[in-house]
Amino acid sequence: MRQLIQSTSRVFVFFLTDILDHFTPKMGLVDGDFTYIEMSKDGGAFVDISGDVTVTEIDYGFYKFTLTTTHTNTVGDLAFYISATGADEAQFLAQVVAVGAGTDPWDVTLPGSYGSGKAGKIVGDNLDAKVGDVKAKTDLLPGAFPTEVADETTSQDLLKRIKKIEKNTVV
Repeated sequence: MRQLIQSTSRVFVFFLTDILDHFTPKMGLVDGDFTYIEMSKDGGAFVDISGDVTVTEIDYGFYKFTLTTTHTNTVGDLAFYISATGADEAQFLAQVVAVGAGTDPWDVTLPGSYGSGKAGKIVGDNLDAKVGDVKAKTDLLPGAFPTEVADETTSQDLLKRIKKIEKNTVV
């Protein structure tokens, strides 16, 4: 399903077929040929928006009109019913999504069972929890280095340890 960002202007492209065979792209329509362009916001009643938009043919049965910020100001399903002379009626569905400051998709408040908070924080918290689970399990595995090396935390301590090992190694 196509997604539209809440309260943003967006070109809406759609396709129409000829009413005679329901297959051939319907070409050559002009704005006045459209008998209905209706829209429903979030399950509400359909409203005629034909006076708010101008339909332009692209080609090969594709047409377009521009949705304004008023058309996209309600989060939820955005349903369209379009009819034109000599064309099959068409229905389209889009989803208007809310986006937080700076159009950051992770700054969206999630609904329902996801709990409170923003999407990025919820994902981060759950990711941290899973990484913590893995770390707790891998901490029980035997170390890759002898204990005395693992306890030395500075690079200088490690260099001393390497030099000590090199002195004791016969080539």
